[in-house]
Amino acid sequence: MGVSVQGASHIKGNLPGQDALRWEVTERGELLAALADGAGSASASDVGALAAVESALARLREACSPGGLPRASEAFEALLRDVLRSGKEAVLEESGKRDLRERELAC
Repeated sequence: MGVSVQGASHIKGNLPGQDALRWEVTERGELLAALADGAGSASASDVGALAAVESALARLREACSPGGLPRASEAFEALLRDVLRSGKEAVLEESGKRDLRERELAC
C-alpha cells in the first residue's frame, strides 16, 4: 500500500529513513492510514514520526469502535484535529522518555 525509499545521502551516511507509515482495514472495510515525514535535520525524527503515526492510528481505531468513522464533515474534521493533536502529544511524550528536546523528534 505504501513505500518509503531511503535517499542516497541516508544510504551513504548509514542513516535511518525518517518516514513512518501504518495502515489497517477495519472489520467494516474502512481504511485507516497515518503517515509522517520525519525532518531530515532532526537527529531522532524517525522515532518522532513513528510515535506520531502509531498514536494517530490508535486514535482513528478508537474513533471507529462505536460505529465507524463520522460521516458528517464537521465531525470528521474534528476527529482529524484530534488525531493530529494525539500525534503531537505522542512526540512530546517520546521526547520526554528519551530525554531529548522535542525538535530532535521533529516530523
